Amino acid sequence: MIRWNKGFGVGQSIVLLGFLVFLLIPLFTFMTEKIYIKYVVHIMNEAADLAAMTAYQEINAEILASGNIGFSSADCIEDRIIHSLEENKIEGIKINKCDVAIHAAGECCRLGNTSQYDFIHLLLKVTVKRIHDSSRVQFYIHRDVEIPCIRME
Repeated sequence: MIRWNKGFGVGQSIVLLGFLVFLLIPLFTFMTEKIYIKYVVHIMNEAADLAAMTAYQEINAEILASGNIGFSSADCIEDRIIHSLEENKIEGIKINKCDVAIHAAGECCRLGNTSQYDFIHLLLKVTVKRIHDSSRVQFYIHRDVEIPCIRME
């Protein structure tokens, strides 16, 4: 067994400093970046759900009374959803592309999801600025929000 009788030496200080600089600081940086990106994805999923739910205000009551779900116009729905997304976004997040479609029960969306209810398909291409450098990360948010209405046939 080696004994250190002279106290904390220069060699040990260099090893400890190297451990801090080359292992702990990059690990901390990596973990904060990962947590930040997961947080942004979670926030964008929530914002996309809420934006799709704002389209419920465009349901035409006369068509709904006849047993079908109908909207005033598809353009108005897309404008409402984009406006809601822009209103609720966080600084540093940019929505590059927004794809909105309305599907009837049993239909498949572009990415292959289906539902027993009518649903609104929302696909967003999002760009986020990283914390520690000026580069950007791109990812897609896909949400299919069901319109909870059971039709009597």
